[in-house]
Amino acid sequence: MYLLVLHIIFPHIHEKDIEVRDYLYSKFDEALRNSIQMAIQTRSICTVEYGVGQCFINANRNVETKEGYWIGQNNSGYSNRDVRALLIKKENQCIANIINYDLQCSVLDKANVLSADIAGYVSQCFLNENIVSFFVPGAAADQMPKYVRQEYSEIKRLGKLLYASIPKSGISISGQIIYKTKLVELPKQVMKYATKDLKPHKTFDFEITNEKLYVPIEYIGFDQLNILLTKPELNSEYGVEIQHCFNEHTMIFTLINGGCKYLPQKSDYEKVTYMSMNTTIAQGADRIFLDAVMELKKEVRDESRKES
Repeated sequence: MYLLVLHIIFPHIHEKDIEVRDYLYSKFDEALRNSIQMAIQTRSICTVEYGVGQCFINANRNVETKEGYWIGQNNSGYSNRDVRALLIKKENQCIANIINYDLQCSVLDKANVLSADIAGYVSQCFLNENIVSFFVPGAAADQMPKYVRQEYSEIKRLGKLLYASIPKSGISISGQIIYKTKLVELPKQVMKYATKDLKPHKTFDFEITNEKLYVPIEYIGFDQLNILLTKPELNSEYGVEIQHCFNEHTMIFTLINGGCKYLPQKSDYEKVTYMSMNTTIAQGADRIFLDAVMELKKEVRDESRKES
């Protein structure tokens, strides 16, 4: 089957010099366009498999302190350990993969290293095998690396564990591709503090506005696999709840086509977690979003019946 996966990411560049920033963006744009052109020129017939492994390098990051809940390493909190992988093969040899795991991409920064370096390390391991590898965050809003030390050697250690957990084979993916999208209307709240000014609070006045946020949910489905794509960052346990709307063969991609902060659960607002304060998405959005996923599932099912 032919499979074209195009995922465009524009990096956060905090360079204050406009000329330097524009130069960096232009080089990124040039590299991206060249990569797409090369992909088109070298496209070929491939088979696709979906596999799931287990990896224990993520930890919940909601920790209760004397001042209130804050970010830390909560090893007793919930973390989904599944590593989901799309394996793209040519003549039974893997030539590319897409890795999906509940792991934040912007923590460990106190040591001047980022959890994204873990994904980068894994991608480099596959590149050494002539396999193009791409990491997509799953429901990772309340997840962080389960580190022992905050230094680059820890990145390498965790990267090796993630690399070893990625399946080399899985169920065969085939059939007609179904694509659907749904725009969800979510309640909006006032984000009272800039991210850098946030601190723990025992209580917090969440002020809901009369405005609405419009968040897209995209669906790509095969006979044996469901892929849900959306902008907001979701909690790991909430991701499993969404997955159960379909079946165990479901991938959830977040931060797709941009981002819109966190989509917290009811418990986040009750505990006053970092995610509940650091978002413009208001309480109750998790149920609305989940209802929209159920509606999307029904639309997909109805369309599948028509085609059959």
